[in-house]
Amino acid sequence: MRLYNALVTALLLFTLAHVTQAQTESEEESAVREAYARLSFASRLNGLYSARTTRETKRGEINASIDRASVTFTIRNVTYGDIRDIYLEPFSKFVDKRAGDVLQVGGASFRYTEDNGPEFLTRLISVNGWDFSDFQNSTAEDWNLPIYKLLGLISDQGPFTRYAAYTVTASHRGKSRTYKGLFLFGHDPNGNSKITVADNVVGNGNVQDFLTADPYPAAYLETRRATPEVLAVLGTYRSDSCTAGKVCCDHSTMRCGLSGVDLDAAAARKQPEPPPAARRRVP
Repeated sequence: MRLYNALVTALLLFTLAHVTQAQTESEEESAVREAYARLSFASRLNGLYSARTTRETKRGEINASIDRASVTFTIRNVTYGDIRDIYLEPFSKFVDKRAGDVLQVGGASFRYTEDNGPEFLTRLISVNGWDFSDFQNSTAEDWNLPIYKLLGLISDQGPFTRYAAYTVTASHRGKSRTYKGLFLFGHDPNGNSKITVADNVVGNGNVQDFLTADPYPAAYLETRRATPEVLAVLGTYRSDSCTAGKVCCDHSTMRCGLSGVDLDAAAARKQPEPPPAARRRVP
């Protein structure tokens, strides 16, 4: 009986170890999910910043502006590994052309200064709807270059040692498109870590920017723009596991949040000053 129990325990531990390992996200997949989650949050903030966020603005009006501006992403089928494993594969196997429905995306930022104080800068993204592209390469061979030849063409950005390939669905204003994208990981000529993105629907640079950019809405938490209506909207992104002063993103839901510490501090700053205590009258 003891031997049986020991075997059952060993089997359970083995199963749990493999389940935990399967649930562990690779650095490559984490980079992919973080970039797209931040980009989505930055598009929603652009809708907030575009709204007329005064004390008279209704919460529903702000939410409507956010919904019009937002783009969301679903990431699936992530594969990753040594770049040498795909040297002979055609580039077209991993990245779809910029043809068909593509998003009109542009970089944006919000700068705000109050009462000659410090400048608050937030990196945003502006999504201006869908467009149709009929882009064609000069020859089919250009698109079907094997990966090793492609790397030779962009050697000034490398060398690259790892890759992550994935399928992404981008959704905006009731319309979606599913396509393939690719991240290449390596180092620049100075030895610094480097990631190059290939996304022909959102735009390579637009995704790449949010590998490092943190769309933290400081101006809407630390100034008079933190109206009760704005804080009510931002409160829907509350996450008490977030680090203060940063946006944090859940890679499973592709949803980003804000620290409860930051939201509570912003709400406390907007509380009216208590009235002065009444003086006791001396007879």
